[in-house]
Amino acid sequence: MFTQNETDKKFYEQIRDYLPETIFDAHVHLWKKEFIRKDDAAGVAGWVGNFIAEHIMDAEQYTDTVNALFPGKKTEALAFGWVEPNVDLEGNNEYIGSCGKDIRRLAVARPDWSAEYTIDQVEKNGLCGLKPYPGFAALFKPANEVRVTDMLSADQLAAANEKGWVIVLHLPRTGRLADRQNIQDLIMIDRQYPNIKTVVAHIGRAYAPENIGDAFDALKDTKHLVFDFAANTNAEVFKQTIEVFGTKRIHYGSDMPISGMRMRRTYGVGGNYINIVPKGSCGDVSGDPHMMECEDTDISYFAYECVAAMTDAARNLGLKDRDMEDIFFSNAKNLITT
Repeated sequence: MFTQNETDKKFYEQIRDYLPETIFDAHVHLWKKEFIRKDDAAGVAGWVGNFIAEHIMDAEQYTDTVNALFPGKKTEALAFGWVEPNVDLEGNNEYIGSCGKDIRRLAVARPDWSAEYTIDQVEKNGLCGLKPYPGFAALFKPANEVRVTDMLSADQLAAANEKGWVIVLHLPRTGRLADRQNIQDLIMIDRQYPNIKTVVAHIGRAYAPENIGDAFDALKDTKHLVFDFAANTNAEVFKQTIEVFGTKRIHYGSDMPISGMRMRRTYGVGGNYINIVPKGSCGDVSGDPHMMECEDTDISYFAYECVAAMTDAARNLGLKDRDMEDIFFSNAKNLITT
């Protein structure tokens, strides 16, 4: 159970007034242990897997968590299941479809599903789009050769365009947002499938300005791409995103349960992100270049760090209350309901 200690309460006091009364959290993973086909943290290695193994989150736990971390605020959400090949996707999608009225929902989808089967997964469960993932495409080709177009087939993209679905894309390949092939694929989807509401998750995993490369120059003329800043804590990245795309094409997502970690993020050579975590909180991370343990007992939640980074960007850009309302509520809400 996630709770606020005194450190958390002080941190929350600093960011609370920047948040609207209702927050729309547009990037949430919900599932139950029964959907994992073997006991290996849903197939995830490293620090994410170590944390996830102890923090599987269902809808009730999610509601309890956001109520505890954001007291005085109401939360609506866009949720999908866990995203690894050893998860019972159909079972998880059916469960997602049963979640409450304040949770909109996407189907986690494999690229080898037919368009008909994909449509069935969405429509029979009352969902509004798709969450593909590079790991499913990596079953068929080397991971760093996976393209966005390997994550969803042309037939699935055509179906999504016809239906006007939301698609939340976690970009593949080592270069992520800066990768030239990813950029070309995003431009292609924007032009050829204009009815798809394409969300580039985590701002393309540009966790530091160095990770952007020339992507924003190449993507600045797109019309339909939007960005969530789930699990991203870099105020300069947020600032550059807003400067290029405006305040209507970026929105909040928590990446729960990941953002329930106690963690502070810093950056190393070349923009490599480094998560500073309390010792022992994420298992053995001794060989992970993204992790650093410390004895500090005053580390607060990853979710707060993400919100605080956006408030820093907002102050730097002189954003108004209505802009924060858009970023933390209206943009995602309108994406789902229009």
